[in-house]
Amino acid sequence: MTLKLMIMRHAESAAPSQATPDHERPLTPKGQASVARVAQTASSKGWHPELIFASDAKRTVDTCDLFAAELEPLPQIEKTNALYQASPAEIVDFIGSKNPPVKTLQIIGHNPTMESFLEHLSHEFVDFAPANLALLTHDGDNWARAIHEAGAWKLTQFISAT
Repeated sequence: MTLKLMIMRHAESAAPSQATPDHERPLTPKGQASVARVAQTASSKGWHPELIFASDAKRTVDTCDLFAAELEPLPQIEKTNALYQASPAEIVDFIGSKNPPVKTLQIIGHNPTMESFLEHLSHEFVDFAPANLALLTHDGDNWARAIHEAGAWKLTQFISAT
């Protein structure tokens, strides 16, 4: 069996300010439009997560909701603070502990973590601009084992938001 992992950085968000805490920064209109484009492209390629884990920051929640709205059927979604300001190792541990019973999983988070997480799994570097999406694959049938196999994941395809 092939496990598929979709790694996505949240879309463009409002600049940090003293008026809005980092956790509450919303997407810009440009960011909203880019999520819809990326989701439509992913869907046309047959990329369909069964489950999405997203950081609970507003910009990632909004990215997740806009992305999922383009999918049919709607995937399961779990929004969690465990992915906000998480390190790649913490994401690995989070997925491993969940050991989701799905073949295709999507993670929506923040940079520089998404770049580092992808590089950890595939040993390839990709510049993760806002709303970019990568598809990694791994021959295996168990997330708890596979997610801990650094370098064993293959970067299969990449969708740029621009």
